[in-house]
Amino acid sequence: MKKILLIRDFKSRRQLESGRDLVGLHGKLIREAVHQAKHKIADIQFLYLFNEMPSKENLSRSAFLEAAEALKAEVRAYPEASILVLGDKAYEALTDRKSPTNWVGGYETWEDRPLMFTHHTRRVINSPDKYLKPYLWHIQRHLFGTSPDKLGSIIYEDDAKILGVLQSLKQAKLVAVDIETHRPETGEDSVDITDIAIDSIGFGHAHGAVAVRWPHPDPAITQCVIDLLRDKDLKKCFHNGQFDTSVLTKLGYEVNGFVFDTLLAHATLEPGAPHDLGSIAAHYLYIPRWKSAYKSGDISRQKYNALDCRVTYLLARVFEPMIQAEERLRRIYREYHTLIDVVVQMKKTGCAVDMDKRAEHHAKLSGLQAAARAEFHERIGVIDLGIGGNNQNLANLFFKTWRCKPISYTETGKPKFDDIFLQYTMETCDEPMKGAAKMLLTYRRQAKLLSTYVDGLPVGRDDAIHPSWNISGAVTGRWSSSEPNFQNIPQKMRDMFVPRRPDLWLVGADFSAIEARIAAILMGAKKLLSWLQDQSVDVHTKNAAEIFGIPEEKVGKKSMYRQCAKTVLYAVFYNFSDDVTAAYNAIREHVPNVSYKDIQYVRKRLVEVVHPEIRAYHIRTRDWVMTKGYVEEPLSGRRRTFDPNWFNINEALNFPIQGMASTIFNRAIRGVWKDIKGVPDETIIAAVHDAIYLEGPNPDRLEAILSKNMVQVIEMNGHRMEFSIETKRGKSLYEL
Repeated sequence: MKKILLIRDFKSRRQLESGRDLVGLHGKLIREAVHQAKHKIADIQFLYLFNEMPSKENLSRSAFLEAAEALKAEVRAYPEASILVLGDKAYEALTDRKSPTNWVGGYETWEDRPLMFTHHTRRVINSPDKYLKPYLWHIQRHLFGTSPDKLGSIIYEDDAKILGVLQSLKQAKLVAVDIETHRPETGEDSVDITDIAIDSIGFGHAHGAVAVRWPHPDPAITQCVIDLLRDKDLKKCFHNGQFDTSVLTKLGYEVNGFVFDTLLAHATLEPGAPHDLGSIAAHYLYIPRWKSAYKSGDISRQKYNALDCRVTYLLARVFEPMIQAEERLRRIYREYHTLIDVVVQMKKTGCAVDMDKRAEHHAKLSGLQAAARAEFHERIGVIDLGIGGNNQNLANLFFKTWRCKPISYTETGKPKFDDIFLQYTMETCDEPMKGAAKMLLTYRRQAKLLSTYVDGLPVGRDDAIHPSWNISGAVTGRWSSSEPNFQNIPQKMRDMFVPRRPDLWLVGADFSAIEARIAAILMGAKKLLSWLQDQSVDVHTKNAAEIFGIPEEKVGKKSMYRQCAKTVLYAVFYNFSDDVTAAYNAIREHVPNVSYKDIQYVRKRLVEVVHPEIRAYHIRTRDWVMTKGYVEEPLSGRRRTFDPNWFNINEALNFPIQGMASTIFNRAIRGVWKDIKGVPDETIIAAVHDAIYLEGPNPDRLEAILSKNMVQVIEMNGHRMEFSIETKRGKSLYEL
């Protein structure tokens, strides 16, 4: 049996005391991997850079180099063994390079031998749902002695060969497409912030890959690439195809035949894992670490592009049969794929920005920031606050001059000078620390708003923003956005976002209490189900009255009772434990005099008296995960897997509720898109949390479309729930 060398930085105290290599959770992980691979522990030879954890004083450069040479000699003593490194220092000792990013490609070579670097077991234990399966897979791959996947012929320099490969692809059954891009830098005033240029276009195929620098001087090669992209009969796969197709379409290239996306396929199969190409390849393929090689300058951009394409092609061949094998997976992937057209069009259209309103916000925030700076200088002293109110001089003022006690530290051991520290100082310290912390928090908030949502807003030449909408960014399937992050734009600043023309309207609709409705139907909470289906009932007022034993008429809309009941209800949906710290901190922003014991009382009454079904659901979910190893979102069948030995119960509680909200939302936005697609001047401009925002000339028609597609009735577990919406119209998003 071929040996595997498992190399770690040093022996732990428990290993030294027991005289064994496999102890504790670390040992359990490795034993599990070996057991699953049907091998024996004797197949592993354990090596260590140091026999025990070195102190900082003893870890000199010379001592490290001496230990490195000794380790290399030990490894050379096993010339036939493969190498798996589980420590940053051990990796550096063998390769003379700092630790690579853990998930960028597969193996690399050391003295012509395959070497793999995987996560440290501590990271696996801390986040098992993300890292356990790949970790076990890495060890198993070595034990099985699997041969590397063949990359085939990678063509990217010889124009004659490039043209020959491109011409041959017209007969291919499937090609993988990828582009490399950059933002032009020809002067701040002459280049639109939303402009993007293509460096290289690549195609992966059954025998390798080809990459073409772009634009290409040879018209025959250029035309061949354009024809391949346009060919409706040539099936194409992408990794994150919404980005590639958005860019290609924006630059005037027609793309047809897009049938498969490896990112969406992986999100279908493993929603809890990272979906970047390098991470996925490290799990499913056994190939060189091509992304690390590119970042270190060892390969060119064209070769990198070609390798991206080849890896995407190989992954498509792995994922497609896995998805086709099960109807549940086919349905989930199909629902994902049908959203690509929606988000591509949303990015292309964008959302118009009122530049005058933007200027007003700039002036207002700049003035508030200047006032906060002046007040700080007057009361504390003339100290440079910098752009964001966070620099070493300010940190020294608090930690050295005033000797404030840090509450957390950076990885290098320095006290953290963050907003949490300032909030704590403001609440617990006396003057002048209290006042200084309060002024700095105000200054930081104004600076954040100004730099991110006003000056940093990526407004294009068309006076609009064009966010990228990510339909698989969250584990639960919830949407996210970037450039800018639309979800985080404060409500008070949304008056900047307006229709493209004065004759158009903005119309929005938001699901009403969607999480509470889902939780009620999943948990079978009878009172909650009854209250939510009666539009005359305020659920949070009802909860407050029953929790505190007071008449409903004494529970005001802004009362402490209602605020506590509302916050704790939403918190308890996702929290198995009795810890109410998060709810307590949230409530204190509105009710400063509330105590921790008050919130504990509210939670206890809520789960034991008012809605005992919540606790019963928590226990059922925990027991299910411990038996089955997954939770499932009931509408789509999407599953999130957990290892029964290492899982976060709160994440298991979160997935079905948030996942079901995602499915309801996706069904709605697909229907809306179907009704407005191709209609002049009608478009979807944004999707924020549980709300969909449209633009068009006829607000009555848009409201009707939203109501038709968003209002849904779901029957489950013997219960029936209508998911209602609230619609609004206006001339800015602020009015919605």
